[in-house]
Amino acid sequence: MWPLDGISTLGIPGFLLLWAASYAVYLALYFGPGSLLLWVNQYFPERQIPAISGRERKARRTAGTEIRQSLKSLIGTSFCLAAGVYAQTTGWTQTPLALSPINVLWTFVAALILHDAWFYFGHRLMHTKPLYRWHKTHHLSVTPTVWNNDSFSVPDALSVQSFFILLPFVLPIPTAALIALRLFDQTKGMIGHSGYEHFAGRLARWPFPLVATVHHDQHHQRFTYNFANQFTWWDRLFGTLDPSYDEQVRILSNPKEKARAID
Repeated sequence: MWPLDGISTLGIPGFLLLWAASYAVYLALYFGPGSLLLWVNQYFPERQIPAISGRERKARRTAGTEIRQSLKSLIGTSFCLAAGVYAQTTGWTQTPLALSPINVLWTFVAALILHDAWFYFGHRLMHTKPLYRWHKTHHLSVTPTVWNNDSFSVPDALSVQSFFILLPFVLPIPTAALIALRLFDQTKGMIGHSGYEHFAGRLARWPFPLVATVHHDQHHQRFTYNFANQFTWWDRLFGTLDPSYDEQVRILSNPKEKARAID
């Protein structure tokens, strides 16, 4: 029996229990991998992503400010995952497929692709003048850090994470795969905001679609490029990929060439 079977019979207390459990897991992921990344990165100073010419690579906000804002936004983030899971347990959504390796694999991949589309177009929308006031909080740090990953205004966090409420209504994803997708996205986001490039390689530049850490780092430095989350195809299709992205990935994949480029 799936551990969450029957949680809906508890009604509102059951949902609140899910919400509290989700928040606790997010806090563990935020402080655990966050602290680990900071510890690891200090041993690889050569992997720090260089600032764009003319910009100082320095965070505008203190770690404490970022953490306090993240503690607020994660309340909204955890609400969205809890709501999606709870909706599945009540039978309001599509019936989740049986928990099997093949079902987890194909629904996880399908959800990852759908999530990237949701993130790209929603992210671009949040950069429009009427909505940017809600997204500005996240961009107060031109230089992202691991603590900046969840530093959103609550409305901004809800707009992005509401995907995990809606997904079970359009895809019969097993509950375990839904949770795994959200935890994967959270962990990848921490890495993407770390400011250190550990994953530059051939698969992260043309003609392959994956993104390296520098992809989102460039977005924080220039604001008008690199809106996607998992893949580069939307940015390439709509002309929003930073013109230097592929070249930067190539340089960062070779520490010696990176050293020459900085010199």
